[in-house]
Amino acid sequence: MSKIPIIIDTDVFGDPDDILAITYLLANQDKIEIKLIVTADEHKGMRAAWLQKIFSKAGLDVPIVAGVDLGNTRLFLFDEINTSNVNFNYLEAIKEVIESNDSTTYLCMAPQSNLAAFISKYPHLKNKIVVKGMGAVLDIDLGRIEHNVKYDIEAFKTVASQMKPQLLLADHTWHDSMQFHKETEMYKMIDKSTNPLALAIIKNANAFYDTLYPQSRFHDPILASILLDDFLEFTPDKLIVEPNGFTRRPKKGEKGCEVTVSKSVDYDNLYTHFFNSLKQYL
Repeated sequence: MSKIPIIIDTDVFGDPDDILAITYLLANQDKIEIKLIVTADEHKGMRAAWLQKIFSKAGLDVPIVAGVDLGNTRLFLFDEINTSNVNFNYLEAIKEVIESNDSTTYLCMAPQSNLAAFISKYPHLKNKIVVKGMGAVLDIDLGRIEHNVKYDIEAFKTVASQMKPQLLLADHTWHDSMQFHKETEMYKMIDKSTNPLALAIIKNANAFYDTLYPQSRFHDPILASILLDDFLEFTPDKLIVEPNGFTRRPKKGEKGCEVTVSKSVDYDNLYTHFFNSLKQYL
């Protein structure tokens, strides 16, 4: 069975769920091939620089490129780092991967700025991309706009309207079994490892807990699991993105964007696979 070629789009080193999801995918490279990692909601290229440094220490040879900088600083939790070795030409890096495969899965764990910019510049390559992303809320009251939509509403609209993406709804990631904090078995297991990725996960998690919130959730690892097994069910749906970023289904007479959205998650089996994958890899 051939591996699925993927591009990972990530705002890593904010919420620790990104580095957890990346590690989850690295632990399952028998099923996927990571062709490129593009950083999103960049902070002067430092997300990419830190990931390069950690990958180098871990002996990992995966291309990393810095994507769009939206000017935000709140969700970059690592220290300043030299970015002289960072590649900022993300559009050409994505193009090279897309052109080299019949079909590439674009796993978007972040605001969709990079992908929106890419399909705007290279619309003829859209049919070679399968988009799987984290974003939108439909059936729960989150009390706010979903993060990946909020940080670049226009980009999310562009991707939703042009790419028929498969979306993991925030409706299905705020589950009690998906918590990640210092008292969880996942944190304690990772904290025992000296693997550079494990050290980065704990550093990221502690910064998140100390600076923002006392716990995280496995939002992006749930998304990553789409590529690894049948832990999620999806269904065709239609989506309206309001000007303020709130998402809903169309009312009578409204067309909406054609998407596929998550319907349910097998949390128990997903968590077991996630935990065992990281335990073996780290």
